Amino acid sequence: MIVEKQNSMKIKTAWDSTISELEVLVYRATDKRAHA
Repeated sequence: MIVEKQNSMKIKTAWDSTISELEVLVYRATDKRAHA
């Protein structure tokens, strides 16, 4: 039970960081378009 919880936490952390990176890329892309 504890191991499963730790694994799901790792997956959540990895997912959160992936989403953060995507958000940064999208923000930069839209920011460049706005200033173009």
